[in-house]
Amino acid sequence: RLVASVAWRESRFKPDAVSSKGAIGLMQITEIVGKEWAAASGQKHFKKEELFKPTINVQAGSWMLKRCLANWDEEKDPLPYALASYVAGHTHARRWADTASGHAKKFIRNITFPAAQRYVEDILTRYRGDV
Repeated sequence: RLVASVAWRESRFKPDAVSSKGAIGLMQITEIVGKEWAAASGQKHFKKEELFKPTINVQAGSWMLKRCLANWDEEKDPLPYALASYVAGHTHARRWADTASGHAKKFIRNITFPAAQRYVEDILTRYRGDV
C-alpha cells in the first residue's frame, strides 16, 4: 500500500511520466537512483529507459524507499522522515529533523519546502489516513 501511495503521488500511476528534473515513471526515479539500484541488485547493462517499465521502476522505487526508511529506523515513526528524504533528499530531511525532537508531526511542520510538506502529508493521508 505504501508503494502504491508513493506511485499515486509521484505520477498518478502513469508509467510514462517524466518530471521537469528528469525523474522517470511510476515512482519518479532518477537515472542516478536507477543506476544505484541496478548495481545493488546485480542488474548488468542498466539503461535509464528501463525506468519506463513499471516492474523495473517499482523495484527501483521500492529499493529507494526501503533505503530511506532504514536511514530513519531510530525514529518512533520513521515514515514521514523517509518520505521527506525520498522527495527532498536526506540532507534536507536531516536538517528538518534536527529540531523536531523525534516528533513526527513537528518534523512535518519543519519542512521548509511547501511542495515537500504537501507530498509527505498527501502520502500519509492516502497510506494511513493521518498527518
